[in-house]
Amino acid sequence: YLYQNTYMMVDGLFKLFTGQVPFENLHGIVAITKVGSDIISSKGIWDGLLLMALISMDLAIVNMLPIPALDGGHIMFLIIEKIIGRPVNQETQEAFAKFGFMFLIGLMVLIIFNDIFALVTDKL
Repeated sequence: YLYQNTYMMVDGLFKLFTGQVPFENLHGIVAITKVGSDIISSKGIWDGLLLMALISMDLAIVNMLPIPALDGGHIMFLIIEKIIGRPVNQETQEAFAKFGFMFLIGLMVLIIFNDIFALVTDKL
């Protein structure tokens, strides 16, 4: 079950980055809370716990993306350091980290707006 859902998460990220999945289908914490509440109230706490496990797994996968503010970004800099044989300039790393952080904040705002819009228009 977890293998299948891990595959679906990675496939979904690939389709999102290639434009095969529209932005309207991307949801965040507001939608997760709504869906989790619906699952727990209709199917029970065990299905809610399974949803929590899936969310944790999905967060681990997203955390490994090569975005500078995430762990995948740190791994990316370690790989670059190994390839060029010296550490990446500290100012360069800080600039990329600031960009990555601002990117994530902007993405978070857009996703929360998307969630609220989906709730208001009964698409969730």
